[in-house]
Amino acid sequence: MTLSRYLDRLQQCGLIERRVDPRDGRARRIHTTAQAGAVVAAIRQHADGLIQRVQKELADDEKEVLRNALKTMRSNFCCSFRNDHDREYRFAGDTDE
Repeated sequence: MTLSRYLDRLQQCGLIERRVDPRDGRARRIHTTAQAGAVVAAIRQHADGLIQRVQKELADDEKEVLRNALKTMRSNFCCSFRNDHDREYRFAGDTDE
């Protein structure tokens, strides 16, 4: 399925809006709706519960080691895209630490 079809479906479900780009009237910008925010919140809540269940027997220091290893892996993964495509990719929750 094409990206346009995915966007069509998300729009039909009320999760996104396509708005005219103020700098280029030919382009459309994608914006999430309040309904999408509720869906994302539910997904995050489910994910947080899952993470707690799979980490329940890890000590705090083990969790910290795991978090650091995953951050390093994500950074390496993103750098491979940046090097390949010369683009910056950001993930939800990223900060400029």
